[in-house]
Amino acid sequence: MLTLRIGMATVGEWLHANCLILNIDKTKFVIFGSDNKIWNLPPCNLTLYRSEIGQVQVMKYLGVYIHNMISFDQHIELLSDKASQGANCVLWEISEESKPPIWMS
Repeated sequence: MLTLRIGMATVGEWLHANCLILNIDKTKFVIFGSDNKIWNLPPCNLTLYRSEIGQVQVMKYLGVYIHNMISFDQHIELLSDKASQGANCVLWEISEESKPPIWMS
């Protein structure tokens, strides 16, 4: 835990030295590891600018959802849902195009 606090202090100093500000409201952290290692960790509180940074189990990075146990299950589920919606839309368009116009009925 001490290493994390030192790391956060270093990040804060670097941001200040380079005239940058981190949006704490949009900043989250995730700890990656195996099931056993993650569950055995004590609660972790990170602070920067006297504000607490929230911990999450799943994060989106460059459009990819990554679980703290290095699982892409949630990302794959999201992609399959989007693909299913797209396929349904295409199938509906095809079925509408294959119907004869109302005036021909």
